[in-house]
Amino acid sequence: MSERRVRLVAVVVPARDEEDELPGCLRALALASARAAASGVHVTTVVTA
Repeated sequence: MSERRVRLVAVVVPARDEEDELPGCLRALALASARAAASGVHVTTVVTA
């Protein structure tokens, strides 16, 4: 059996009426994305309103 690696992750943040929580959420996602990038995983984050 071959080993498969995750290379791309997409995160969708539904942010309607969440102005107060959004900055903290995005900071946490940035930290997680940096950690993933160190392992060769590309993370795309999309914020929807």
